[in-house]
Amino acid sequence: MGKTKTSVSMPATVPTGGPGLVVGAAGGSAADATKAELAINFQLFSWETHKPVSGLMPQPEWTAWDQTVEYCALAYTKFVTICALRPSFRFLGSVAIAGATGGIWHHRQLFLETPTTIECVFCDAGVDEAEEEAKRAKAAAAVRNPC
Repeated sequence: MGKTKTSVSMPATVPTGGPGLVVGAAGGSAADATKAELAINFQLFSWETHKPVSGLMPQPEWTAWDQTVEYCALAYTKFVTICALRPSFRFLGSVAIAGATGGIWHHRQLFLETPTTIECVFCDAGVDEAEEEAKRAKAAAAVRNPC
């Protein structure tokens, strides 16, 4: 498996009013694990092939997809996981944002809503070195055999 350079950062927080109270989606404290986090029964499938593109994962509270279906956010009670789906499923990272109630993608930026803030997560899937090497080899073969 090739190395992949990825980047997930969260530098911006915009308060939406009220005291800094953040409650988990299940209404519990951040220390409490929900049953949804423990149930490993969630899997992503391809619309084209109807075959799995990911392994089994804990079931998220909600998901958010970007318009190109390249990025997916999987929200849990205490954090949000960011995954890249193209050309293959890859875990990019997680951000510790408790109680996120919704999210929307815009140009590789994920805006997350909590009861008191709007968080902005900047994402870049990076370049998979093995995939780049395969592209170079294919291009070189096309130059040698222009059929």
